[in-house]
Amino acid sequence: MKSIISIVFVLFSITLNSQDYISAEDVDQENVVTMQIDSFPADLLPKGFSELRILIDVENNVFHLIGKIKDGRYKVIHEMGNEITYNHAKNFGNAVYSKGFVSFCSEMPFRASQYCPYYKWEKGQLIFDHEDYFDPSAEAVERANNFLEEGKISQAIASYYEVFYPMNYMNEAETGMKILFKAHDIGMKFYQEKDYKNAAAIMDTAYEYWVWGFKSYDDLNELLMGVENYTPEKFIGVLADYGLFLLKAENYEKCIAVNSDANMLAPDMSGPFLQLADAYYKLGKKPEAKTAYKKYQELMIKEGKEAKIPERVGQRIGEK
Repeated sequence: MKSIISIVFVLFSITLNSQDYISAEDVDQENVVTMQIDSFPADLLPKGFSELRILIDVENNVFHLIGKIKDGRYKVIHEMGNEITYNHAKNFGNAVYSKGFVSFCSEMPFRASQYCPYYKWEKGQLIFDHEDYFDPSAEAVERANNFLEEGKISQAIASYYEVFYPMNYMNEAETGMKILFKAHDIGMKFYQEKDYKNAAAIMDTAYEYWVWGFKSYDDLNELLMGVENYTPEKFIGVLADYGLFLLKAENYEKCIAVNSDANMLAPDMSGPFLQLADAYYKLGKKPEAKTAYKKYQELMIKEGKEAKIPERVGQRIGEK
């Protein structure tokens, strides 16, 4: 047979001594939170007690083991150590009796980590024995980094999404760049094999991980400030390649969106204007295509590359 232990968090300051009594009304008032445990063996309960609780004075970080007696009152059994870390904003994650130990886990403030002290049940008392620390978010980051190293972009992103308080575990802009650049490496291999749809798809997955939200080169530069190995110019180059993958994959609407972003960030870069023009032309939007072709032509002449302008540019500019 199992009995119930409860953890009670008292949100006011109290002074208790061993053998003091507390009324059931004080224990059950609204500002006391009770967590029940249904795994404590009834035959281990101290004589005369039907229920055990831990009473926590949050203000003073003082913990008492108390037990319920026949008249409904609670009797203080003993004061415990202050090993428990209590986060009132989130409450405890669990309270468990197992194999001679009672453990109480609480989530740390502003992190997803849990701190768990373990108490031995000896001669009717809880005696501190050891502690464990769990950090699911740190584990998720490690798992995501491993997936990313293996080129498993979707699995990596799914694991990064499991991280609570990500700003405490990683530089989110740097993480977004790592995902995008890894996807670019994979996408370029697909492109070289003329597998344009997969080249575009892997970049779609990576690009959509991060809400980039910048409106200018200065915004991008600010985003990447302090991020090693990634510059605005490198990012724009990857973006231009992504636009090319989309064009070759015949995803013209998204091609227009991505190349427009590249043109906004690097208005003097010619390649994205040609890709933008071709996408507009494929959709039958000739006025928009002509404007982009003319801008591309202008930039190529400015760069001294007039001889490299594809013949179709002039032809399509001259179309009615």
